[in-house]
Amino acid sequence: DRSIMLYTGILAILKAGNAYIPIDTATPEHRIAYILKDSGIKTVLASSRNRLEGIERQIDVDVLSLDRDPSANPKIKVSATSPSYVIYTSGSTGVPKGVVVSHASVINLINSQIVEFNIRSDERIFQFSTISFDASVEQIWLAFLTGAVLIGVEKNILHNPKQVEELLNRQKATHLHAVPAYLFSLDFKILKYLR
Repeated sequence: DRSIMLYTGILAILKAGNAYIPIDTATPEHRIAYILKDSGIKTVLASSRNRLEGIERQIDVDVLSLDRDPSANPKIKVSATSPSYVIYTSGSTGVPKGVVVSHASVINLINSQIVEFNIRSDERIFQFSTISFDASVEQIWLAFLTGAVLIGVEKNILHNPKQVEELLNRQKATHLHAVPAYLFSLDFKILKYLR
């Protein structure tokens, strides 16, 4: 499953002491080219179907085998102020800018969300946002740092609120984070499990 490889890739990048830069495959090519050049990315984890021009080291997630990787933790020191990820702004005021987010910032966000929403390990968190949006960080790490289930979703389903309602019920999703306009399109009376 591609989403499992995506999350495994993010965890591997962080475990190696690096920061990740999420780039959605639906991002326009000119924006991807700008992010690659501006950030100085040296290695890309991508499907062979999504090869990127100008990047020499591309790891094909479609053929990765986790069985052959070492199980010992690397001897890497990462501090609270070390970068966790870099997210690029929309560029609506000109050129997109890379915003470096530290591990401490992610932990502070997640801890506040855990308290505010009383997130427990039995939650089922719906990943509404793609990884290129900052909101995905909350959704991914709320699940990973509490032991909750993260429910991945195909982007094409998000365009159909009725399909999303069916998926939320079928997957017994308890937590959904989305923009207000989208939330207003859902019928909460039929959503049985959302808290």
